[in-house]
Amino acid sequence: MSFAPSCHTLATASHLGQLLKTTRKRHKITQATLAGYVGVSRNRLSHLENHPEELSVKQLLSWCSALQ
Repeated sequence: MSFAPSCHTLATASHLGQLLKTTRKRHKITQATLAGYVGVSRNRLSHLENHPEELSVKQLLSWCSALQ
């Protein structure tokens, strides 16, 4: 079984945070709007963008789903 190479190689948690933030901005979604999808406050979403190691799997999946 082979997997197609990823466009984005994630090496660190901070890289994940940067990827989530730039993807949100590219989709022109505000932190407040995305926070509603993820189920956290805007302040918490901002914190998670800077500290993605604190994301739960459920939050990460909601985040990715919202950003498609």
